Amino acid sequence: MLFAKEPSTEQIPPICWEAMQAIRKTPLNENDYYRPPDWYELRSYRLEKGQITFKKLFVIGDIEFRDDGFSPDYRYYYMTGDRTYLGEVGKPKFRKLSKVGEYYQCRFSPNSRYLVGKNLVDGSLRCFEVQREKQWSLAKDSVSIFGWYPDSRRVWYSVIKGKRPHFEVAYYVQDVIARQRRRLTQQEAQQIHTRWDLLNPHFRLASPLDQGNKVYAYSRDNRMRLKVAPFGVLRNAHDGWDDRPDLYLQWREGRSQCLLRSWEHPWGRIFPQDVSQEGRWALFIGARFVPVEPELKRFYPQDEKRLDFELVLLETTSGERLYPLQGKWRVGPGIWPPLSPIYRFGTN
Repeated sequence: MLFAKEPSTEQIPPICWEAMQAIRKTPLNENDYYRPPDWYELRSYRLEKGQITFKKLFVIGDIEFRDDGFSPDYRYYYMTGDRTYLGEVGKPKFRKLSKVGEYYQCRFSPNSRYLVGKNLVDGSLRCFEVQREKQWSLAKDSVSIFGWYPDSRRVWYSVIKGKRPHFEVAYYVQDVIARQRRRLTQQEAQQIHTRWDLLNPHFRLASPLDQGNKVYAYSRDNRMRLKVAPFGVLRNAHDGWDDRPDLYLQWREGRSQCLLRSWEHPWGRIFPQDVSQEGRWALFIGARFVPVEPELKRFYPQDEKRLDFELVLLETTSGERLYPLQGKWRVGPGIWPPLSPIYRFGTN
């Protein structure tokens, strides 16, 4: 059995992530029980040689977040609160992409030039040009899932037609520049959930069940990926997990290596995050139920166990498990289930 130990800071690649930090402009009165912060800072964090550093990217008002994300080049950031906004790193002012009450869940194109979003109210699909204040409608249908093709010009999406039990799922491809669309053939539609280039979560908005109860995380150069199967369904702390997943390292040319078997680890859910470009390191979030500590009993009065998350760094050749953020940072999966990874390997 492999136990957690302090990693060698020289051998671990830098790990990066973004997170909100609450900041207060108005002091609390001594009689105030609770008041939300006036502002938040979006910060970019970096763990390197055992030390965490950060830089401020944006200052954001107190709003209810529905979705957010960075472009592949990490130059642009979009967020959906009371409406949908677009920001450019280094420039403090956000662009308003929509009216109040128009919420878009988005994905950037692989070349970071376009942003396509699904309206969370009516399901319509819209395209925003990142560098210019241009936008246009792609589909007025109620779109179920969507994603980018690697050419950064075409978007695929699905529409559910009819009602249960008599319904069908129709897939379309839309050229965002020519604005032409056509229905995909059955074979082309099957590729949506099997083709290597179309399963990268950075460019795809779909649930694990849409892709065979599997989740993925791709290397920066798209040559390798982590695959978790089955992703499964979370059960409560008393019942435990209904299964535990396997973790694989896969290469684009077809090779595959099983990094963790279901009986070899304690995590009922695994959220893959990143794989280093040489394939030596795999990064994932592990979730498991642990006993409630006495000092936390007031937060879990009826429970004997609580859900705990930890960031795990796995050396793919030796199988050694390291816990780089243990005691340094509270780890969580973000959106449940997470639609895209939170943590990534940085460059030296």
